[in-house]
Amino acid sequence: MTKKLDLVKVSDQEAKRRLEICTGDEEYLPCDEYFKLTGQCKKCGCILKAKTKVYKRGNYIERCPLDKW
Repeated sequence: MTKKLDLVKVSDQEAKRRLEICTGDEEYLPCDEYFKLTGQCKKCGCILKAKTKVYKRGNYIERCPLDKW
């Protein structure tokens, strides 16, 4: 039996800001560690559309491994 983790999500606006820091927009250049083909971070391997929406997963606080957010 698998244990369900409690997720604490960030606001939609914060998730969008985090994702734009990684993927790039008119304010930010894309991060060097962003792999556009899969939408993953090369540094941690996470799928960014999911990771940028989560503040806390269980006791673990989600962060950018490069401290960009």
